[in-house]
Amino acid sequence: MALTVVKGRYRNGQIILEQLPPGIQEAEVLVVFETPSEETRARRAEAIQRMVQQMREGFSIWGKGYLEREELYAERLERFGDGDGC
Repeated sequence: MALTVVKGRYRNGQIILEQLPPGIQEAEVLVVFETPSEETRARRAEAIQRMVQQMREGFSIWGKGYLEREELYAERLERFGDGDGC
């Protein structure tokens, strides 16, 4: 007996295969459900919490975030001189 493995997902009473099994028109099947352990569930929940917290805090794209326009202007003036374009 040869076994062919095809990955899929069970949802709402249906099994959805990611790809059709090659060369098989009809066959008996065995369905094995892979359920995450409590440790895996806990790690996943922690990762989701971290992601949500990062989203609430925001992501720094350009480095330090500026709270007010005056901070931005002060930083630019410091970097480029006293405002004369040099």
